[in-house]
Amino acid sequence: MPRKGRRRLVSPYLRFAVAWARARHILVSTEAEARKVLDELHHGADFAILARAVSKDPDASKGGDLGFFRREQVWPGFADVAFSLQPGQVASDPVKNEFGWHVIKVEEKRLVPPPAYAAVHDQLRQELLAAAVRQSVRQARAQLDIRRFNLDGSAMDTGPRLKGGASAPPAD
Repeated sequence: MPRKGRRRLVSPYLRFAVAWARARHILVSTEAEARKVLDELHHGADFAILARAVSKDPDASKGGDLGFFRREQVWPGFADVAFSLQPGQVASDPVKNEFGWHVIKVEEKRLVPPPAYAAVHDQLRQELLAAAVRQSVRQARAQLDIRRFNLDGSAMDTGPRLKGGASAPPAD
């Protein structure tokens, strides 16, 4: 198979691979409290012990451990920070949402490989065929010269001549 053709197949297939992160967080009410927590962490405090002591989240009893999650399972601001950190890193700034301020530490990351190609082959084939059809229709529409006619077959003198498949405005 030529390189270009292989790339068109591999790229859509890889989207079935899913990134997961395991993180801990400490939830506090104010930014000042969050900054104090960060300061304590920078001075060597244990994240899990600190989470048990100061976090107001129900996960505090587990040291703030949220377990593994996918990006779409958490709110976007949290996901952006968690998926940008490397395992063992603590976010340099707290993140705010409606519940308060979060101090985030990523414990682990993993990429779950895509399912066997045979399991998604038919779905991929349908998606690629649909994309090819959409592209062909787009190209064909770009070459159309659309003219409007009256019911008697005579050309309409009003309104613009449309190019590229745009729909005409309704006649009065």
